[in-house]
Amino acid sequence: MNGAADWSKVLLPNGVGRTPGGSADDPIDRQVADAMTDLVICVRGQTPNRALGYADRFMFVGEWGLALEEIVATLEGEPEIEIGDWSAAALLRARTLMSLEQE
Repeated sequence: MNGAADWSKVLLPNGVGRTPGGSADDPIDRQVADAMTDLVICVRGQTPNRALGYADRFMFVGEWGLALEEIVATLEGEPEIEIGDWSAAALLRARTLMSLEQE
């Protein structure tokens, strides 16, 4: 249904891979929800217990755009912590799907 977002497996330089949750065949609103959940899993998998502002609350009520902005603001506010390949791929997927959902 939607080929614009990349749902393929993310491979790290050491060969470890991770397949994101969700599917390109799901409705766009479901893809956005899956992409945001995947983003939080990746970010918190890299730095457990990381505070993400109000992102969790926004996600709980389905405000995906606000949750994404909160996560991005948190990541930009902590430049000493590098974003990993999985988190970067999840962030790109979430941003791509957000723009498609708004069309």
